[in-house]
Amino acid sequence: MPTRSGWTIGSPPRRRRGSPPQVPLLPEVPKQAGYTTGLIGKWHLGQGPEHHPLRRGFDFFMGFLGGGNSPQNPTLEVEGRIQQLQGFLIEIMAEEALRFLERNRHRPFALFFHTREPHMPYTPVPEQDLAPYQGRRLKTPHVTGFPEERLQEAYRNYYASITSIDRNLGGSWKRWRRWAWPRTPWSSSWATTAI
Repeated sequence: MPTRSGWTIGSPPRRRRGSPPQVPLLPEVPKQAGYTTGLIGKWHLGQGPEHHPLRRGFDFFMGFLGGGNSPQNPTLEVEGRIQQLQGFLIEIMAEEALRFLERNRHRPFALFFHTREPHMPYTPVPEQDLAPYQGRRLKTPHVTGFPEERLQEAYRNYYASITSIDRNLGGSWKRWRRWAWPRTPWSSSWATTAI
């Protein structure tokens, strides 16, 4: 599967400071075809004004320009303003995705949903996503110089962050299907990205 940046730029990731402004990005294609385009979540393709998602093919952006954010009470750009929101980032993003889908349900749209999970730090995560892994011994690789209990904790938190993505995207998908299925095509790319 392509990475988020490779999928968006259309080429393998490069060591650059942002996406080259002269290179068209994937969201520009549906936009030119009359689609409403949205990005919710991680951008990480440049933080300068020339790289901003709203200048690179998106009509709507709620998220963060850099590569990381807090998994709880994140600071996000919403409607052009930087705000600190209360709650878990993945849940905030999933709810915003549903609002975007509802606003655009009667016209063509392309929504890009880029999660920060499962990147470190994995915690905090919602308790309901961590609970299935608490107290369990997980199969882990041998890592020299890394205490087994710390490795177990890291894996539990990693799996919990993936469970949080699954729960939130799954819930959003079920709600969206009631509105739009089966007339709306859907595609996804796993690499901290869903489209």
